[in-house]
Amino acid sequence: MSMKKNITLCLLALIIFVTGSPSFAQQKNQTFLSLNVGAGFPTGNFKQNSKTGFGGLADARYFVAKRLALGGTIGYFSFKGIPQTGDPTDLDFRYNFIPIMGNVSYYLGDGRFIAGFGTGIGFCRFDTKILNYESISTAGFKSCVMPHVHGLILINQKFSISLMTSYIAVFGAQVDVGFFTAMGGVTFKL
Repeated sequence: MSMKKNITLCLLALIIFVTGSPSFAQQKNQTFLSLNVGAGFPTGNFKQNSKTGFGGLADARYFVAKRLALGGTIGYFSFKGIPQTGDPTDLDFRYNFIPIMGNVSYYLGDGRFIAGFGTGIGFCRFDTKILNYESISTAGFKSCVMPHVHGLILINQKFSISLMTSYIAVFGAQVDVGFFTAMGGVTFKL
């Protein structure tokens, strides 16, 4: 899936989440913690080397203004590798990612459904592990970005259901590495 399609999907999700009615109380000096799990869908060259993955993100956001939040994100995603045609070794390998990022988010709406969008910038620990050989593993920290769109469905003033889609792009890896995520989870007001 191209970056243009990913951005279009994120914008479409943003439009869907903007409708709503009662207030979620996004207030300055409030902190929220979100925990999301879901699937990762490889794109570009990475799609040729791996299958759909699974993982999750945890993030904390502090509202510096009514609609503007700054925070941090950490997560984990794992993808099973696809053996390459003609590879006589028949190796079983896995790609693992641990993104660690600072983020900024802006929220729209004051109703039962709140939409937010933003981006994360930071580092991603990128690990290629060959499972047939326990000692063979390559790892390193690479730069990464994560534009994201998320929606909150208010349950009460301290708890909401979270829906999130993002695109995580890792720079400096041996192949172009990027994946689109679709996740769900919970958000708590601390």
